[in-house]
Formats: sequence, structure tokens, C-alpha cells
Amino acid sequence: MKNKNIFFFFVILLFLGTLSCTVHKEIVKIPHEKKLKLISDKRLLKKTTENYLIYSYLTLRFSGKVQWGNTAKSIRGIVKTKRDSIIWISLYHSTGIPVAKIVMTKDSVIFLNRLNDTYYTGSYDFLEDQLNFSLTFNNVQSVLFNELFLYNDTVTKLKELKDF
Repeated sequence: MKNKNIFFFFVILLFLGTLSCTVHKEIVKIPHEKKLKLISDKRLLKKTTENYLIYSYLTLRFSGKVQWGNTAKSIRGIVKTKRDSIIWISLYHSTGIPVAKIVMTKDSVIFLNRLNDTYYTGSYDFLEDQLNFSLTFNNVQSVLFNELFLYNDTVTKLKELKDF
């Protein structure tokens, strides 16, 4: 019995030790007083694509504040993704209560609202109608991971964009 208690003590200690070692970064705004120099389209495209994040699987944690009307709420979340396949977003209240889960694939979206016990499963068409703009998996992935965002899907490859 005593060995069992010692084992649970070490498991809890290990668990707390891994959670306590996190890195926090603060975003600092620095005023820019110098003029921005103009660069060519080709150079901008080259520099943008050179700085793409290279990954197969990726897990990100985030926290922030969301403002609805006059109230501001603190949220935390986790984004898990497999490149060009699936994006899984879990949102939590600052107290750890699950708020929502979103799963996006190339052709479908699943949204689970834990607060109201409602869900949506379907294609991106419904979301496009609600948001009044074109929404695709590639656009969401590009915005989340700071890649070149092409609002209009007429240009599908970077080579076509260079020739544009």
C-alpha cells in the first residue's frame, strides 16, 4: 500500500513538473518611425515562401481575450494539425471548461458548441453563407500558419502566381 502511494506521488509530481515548465512570450509593439522601402512582387513572393513553416504534424497552444459586445472573455486553446489533411481546434474557458471543438478537413467541417450542446456537420458552403466570404480548408490553413493567402482560388499554384 505504501509503495502504491509513493508511485502516485511521483506520478503527480511528474505531471506537475511538466506543466510548470512553459515559456511565455509577450508581444511588444514598437513604433516604427522610418519609412518602409518598396520591394518587387517577385521578391515579396520569394521571401514569403522561404519563411513557410515546414511541418507534417503540429500542435500549438494559445491563449487570449475575446470581446463580445461589452464583455471580454479569456480563452485558451489547442490547435492540432496534419498538413493538408486535418485541423483540430479545441477552445477552453480560462477555468479549463471546454467551450468548443472544431474539426476541419478538405471537404467538411464539424463544429461542437459545448456551452449550448449544439453541433454542425457539413461542408464549407454553410459557413461561407454565414460569413459572406469564400472559405476553404487551404485558406484557413494559410491564415493559421502564416502562409500566402490567396482569397480567389483562380490561382492554384505559386508558379501561376509568378506568371500572373
